[in-house]
Amino acid sequence: MKRKNKLFLLFSSAVLGSTLAIAIPQNTSTISAETVAAQPAAVNPSAPYANGVYPNTPMAYHKSGTQETSIMAQFMKPMVTITINGANATLSLPADDSESADMLKKFTINGKNTVRKGNNFEVVMPSNTINKVLKGYVEVLYKDAKNKPHEEKQPVDIKIDTSNIKKAVAPKPTPQPEKPKTDQQKKAEQEAEKRRAEQQKQDEKKRQEAEKRRAEQQRKADAQKRAQEREQDRKSGNPTNKLDIVDYTANYKNKTTGQQSTMANYMSPKAKLYYKGGHQYIVISANSSDSANMIKDMRLNGRGYFKKIGNDFYFNFGTKEIQKNSSITFAGKVSVSTRIRGKQFTENPEFTLTLSNRRVHKGDSSSLHTGSGSIGKPVPSTSTNKSNGSSGGSVAVAKNSYYNYSAQFLKQGTSESSVMATYMLNAAHVEIKGNNATITVFANSASSANMITHMTLGGQTASRSGNGYTVTLPKSELESVIAGHVDVDVPGVIHESQPFSLRLTPGFSGTPSAGGDSSSADGASAMGGNAFPMGSASNLNAASANSIAAAKKAADAKKNGAKNVDNIKNPDATAQAKDKEQSDMNKTFLSIGGIISAVLGYIGTTLGWNIFRG
Repeated sequence: MKRKNKLFLLFSSAVLGSTLAIAIPQNTSTISAETVAAQPAAVNPSAPYANGVYPNTPMAYHKSGTQETSIMAQFMKPMVTITINGANATLSLPADDSESADMLKKFTINGKNTVRKGNNFEVVMPSNTINKVLKGYVEVLYKDAKNKPHEEKQPVDIKIDTSNIKKAVAPKPTPQPEKPKTDQQKKAEQEAEKRRAEQQKQDEKKRQEAEKRRAEQQRKADAQKRAQEREQDRKSGNPTNKLDIVDYTANYKNKTTGQQSTMANYMSPKAKLYYKGGHQYIVISANSSDSANMIKDMRLNGRGYFKKIGNDFYFNFGTKEIQKNSSITFAGKVSVSTRIRGKQFTENPEFTLTLSNRRVHKGDSSSLHTGSGSIGKPVPSTSTNKSNGSSGGSVAVAKNSYYNYSAQFLKQGTSESSVMATYMLNAAHVEIKGNNATITVFANSASSANMITHMTLGGQTASRSGNGYTVTLPKSELESVIAGHVDVDVPGVIHESQPFSLRLTPGFSGTPSAGGDSSSADGASAMGGNAFPMGSASNLNAASANSIAAAKKAADAKKNGAKNVDNIKNPDATAQAKDKEQSDMNKTFLSIGGIISAVLGYIGTTLGWNIFRG
């Protein structure tokens, strides 16, 4: 019952935060489109497609009136079975499972009621409408954890990809043989092509010159800006001179209703403004590191933050001084990303931030940060990488031919295996283009990948896609050991930062696996292996104190016998001893991190999703 209530709560949260997108298959016999009967010579406009059954036709699920992917696509199968019979098209759309189907008390498409058959919903539409945006409407009935019923009503846009549905065609006229070109025509075409090539060359030259001028103008503008800031500081006194720092009370409100936004539960009610170097700066803060880590991008009046330090977000609002106003209002938008039941969810709610209760005090200007630009990065749509929480990633392990290099993760500056090898696959994919090599290494599970917050290879930051981490380096780097660095974070438990070395060897055969002992206490839980997957987090409340104590005892034993732990070398003997002690403690924390992060992470992410869904 608890698992069902949690599913209902999650389903309701997604409906409130986004529109519902559902796709449902039909129980009809499947035939290939190639076996469709011949069509009449004249094409009927009301029957533009060839008769037949077209299974597994892709669909897109959009929030109503937008091109934004609906979150509920995570719970619905993204395909439809279409049966074409002249001017009629029967659509059969599948829910993800019976629990999802049971919640749908009403589901219409273009005003027509669907008929439920098992987990499928069926409706007949005109054939000439299936290539357009279908307007859906759904009523969802669920019960919360207290068995209290709730009802939601939402619209949804459904778009079917009809590109693979065979079209009804009329006989084509017999093509007329093409007349051979005369010598004069050939010569004219050659001259025209020569003129086009010359014009392209001139256009490219002009573009490069214009780009060079723009770069020089920007350089001069930057130099002038720096000079103005220096002059402003000079007029105000030396850099340590006291400046006015204005504190405000921050009120976060729902953009639509004007009532207090649920963002207020995750953001600090304080804001700080200061004017330095001719620019107005605004600082707002999350109320915890967990809340701050969920925020991937935030905008105030369309401006992104240029710096994030701890829980603080710094914004540059230009040269106009606004901190003298008694009240200031901003239009805000936040991009939030978290995981619930092993699935990645992204929301972009809008809010209104009002600053009031102005208070002024003096502060040391040397401690006030300055800058410009935006470092926030909106989260990619989750529809491109639907993870089940245990093996997310764009490359399946079974496709061994994809891995063309062996990967060895070593302690920095040695030939000894690194702890990193326990959580990474021993195979990599390398693609060489010209003098560059694009290298992708892989975590051994989505749980391990989720604990890695940052990774560099050869000094370049690796970009994550699924369980893969990709970086482009000079091809010559493949001939030597590549220096790497990784940051690992278990919120509320431990944060670790370690260097390592990566040796890549051409050629790989066999099945990719982790380089370490995945059966050990560390391998099972330290990097979020399969010991406590998020999918079973709801069952953890049944774990006894004796089981947890036994896991901790095993981790302690593992710690005392550890011989292969990465260590950042320090020439100071005392520092080395402290580093070793810290490293030993870290292994203990990591070995029980799976238990703690599974319990706390499940509670935190579920509540966090409901808070930030808007």
